[in-house]
Amino acid sequence: MNQNSPQIVKQDEKQNTEDQNSSLKCLGKRKAQNQSDNDLNQDKFEEQKSYQQPKRIQRQNRIPIQDQVCSLEVQTQQIFETLSEEEIRKALFYFEDQSTLHLIHLNKERLEVQKKEIFFSEWYELNEKNKEGFAFINIELRNQNGELELRHLVMGLRKGCREILEYERSTDTEHVVFELLKNFPFNSVITVYQDQLIITGGEKVKNQEATKYTFKFNLEIDPQTNRVTLQLDSHFPNLQKNRSKHSAFVLNDHLFVMFGNQSGFEYYDLKGSQREFIYVDFYVNYQFIKPLIVPKMQEQIKGNYIEQEMLILGERQFKKTRTKNLHFYSMKIIFTEVNGNKIPQIKIQEKCQGPEIIGKFAQNIPHKYYYDEIGQWLIINELGQQFNLDPINYDKLIERQIYEIQ
Repeated sequence: MNQNSPQIVKQDEKQNTEDQNSSLKCLGKRKAQNQSDNDLNQDKFEEQKSYQQPKRIQRQNRIPIQDQVCSLEVQTQQIFETLSEEEIRKALFYFEDQSTLHLIHLNKERLEVQKKEIFFSEWYELNEKNKEGFAFINIELRNQNGELELRHLVMGLRKGCREILEYERSTDTEHVVFELLKNFPFNSVITVYQDQLIITGGEKVKNQEATKYTFKFNLEIDPQTNRVTLQLDSHFPNLQKNRSKHSAFVLNDHLFVMFGNQSGFEYYDLKGSQREFIYVDFYVNYQFIKPLIVPKMQEQIKGNYIEQEMLILGERQFKKTRTKNLHFYSMKIIFTEVNGNKIPQIKIQEKCQGPEIIGKFAQNIPHKYYYDEIGQWLIINELGQQFNLDPINYDKLIERQIYEIQ
């Protein structure tokens, strides 16, 4: 609820109130700069409410691909097996168009797709912008017995993007657990860190203007309702730059936000005393739109610093031909301890050119899975093209493995 509700001023206090207003006007100019940031936070947190008794939405969400041509009446009569925890952990998603979402079932042992189905099919309020606001997040939370449970949060199912819902596998239904009366930004990026959900950047729904907005939620399972509850952290800082269609991840307890419509990167120490994001420019203008970032090797400790090498899959456009190729970049993140704080430095080096495919990846839905036994990723881009990726020998493997999911 909005806590800035108007107060009633008594008649005998009228003169004092006028004097106070006069004094406040004198301070207006000195507070002008801070007011801009306050307005941003006011707009971000205005009219929020968390549901103590989650609203249940009863509906059939799942339609097998072979039954797409069936009537709605026939579809609703079908019985579906409950999605198991293993299935949902290995499930990948992509949008066929602006509103048709596919759930991809992966083979348990082999690096291949097993089957697919349409998911969240009966949302009659889907519109062309739903794809930009949709998110499906898997997160493990501890219950009242201290045991980890896999839970699922969904955003962007209705017109606009105001609600966060919990998806219940056993009943194939959703429950609204949090709502803003204003929209969450489209094309933001959601990151999970322990029992926290962090949303960074994105675009305003009305004018597609990039924002500095961030939302940080602390999550837990309510022992009475057995539902996920979200507590919004109003002290979490906004970004330094307006950013959308970017990438974000947590490494060594640091939240990194990079690429998209901005060059440079920002970071925030989630365990330290840092009060705001720190912005650092890249030496080269890297503006990958919705890139993919995966670890290339395990974190290495070298003396007094920590080094992590990652692989960036980004789209690079050639102005003469207008063709787009997937490019591979090596990114080394080095943490050096300075006065008790871990300060990151980033070095990016272009490695090689990949095939001519769309190098954009949906940031807020599962689109990759790592097969630990063979050391390879199965990845799906925004168009539903699937390929296998060896993060070590990526230049030899990727071109042979691309095909479109049937």
